[in-house]
Amino acid sequence: MSTEIKVTAALDSALRRAFSDAGVRVAPSATMTDVVARFNAMGISCEVESGCLVLLQDSRQFNVALACKAFSAKPENASLFITENTDTGEWTQKQKSEFISKHGYEAWHARVTGPQLEAGVRVLDANMEKRDYLSLTRSEKMNFINEFGYGAVTAIMGRKK
Repeated sequence: MSTEIKVTAALDSALRRAFSDAGVRVAPSATMTDVVARFNAMGISCEVESGCLVLLQDSRQFNVALACKAFSAKPENASLFITENTDTGEWTQKQKSEFISKHGYEAWHARVTGPQLEAGVRVLDANMEKRDYLSLTRSEKMNFINEFGYGAVTAIMGRKK
């Protein structure tokens, strides 16, 4: 019997902000429903109180930043986060060969032709620099606009450097 997990906009925003504050970049393809499901599988509940994320196990409350960092470091959660820079131009020939051997040519082609993502970019930061905003994926930009509004984008794009 599976339970459907409902993630509110407030919880989605709080989770994204918490991972961002912990220096962890959520993958564009990841959903917060997946994150909540994996936290729940570990016996951890995710709640929002007064706009802040609260992580609880039984009656024990976790340090959110440390919990998010540890959660993202687990190998089984690697698909939910950008854990390394995807700029393949900096890879050695050996790294390229290993990637193609492990994932196949189609995955290599998708990685080379896709957006070059950097690990640890602070996605939800209204004070980010223009170059950081421009490096976000379309999905991340939409999340940014939903969180901060068009005024924040205008302010970022108007900045020099």
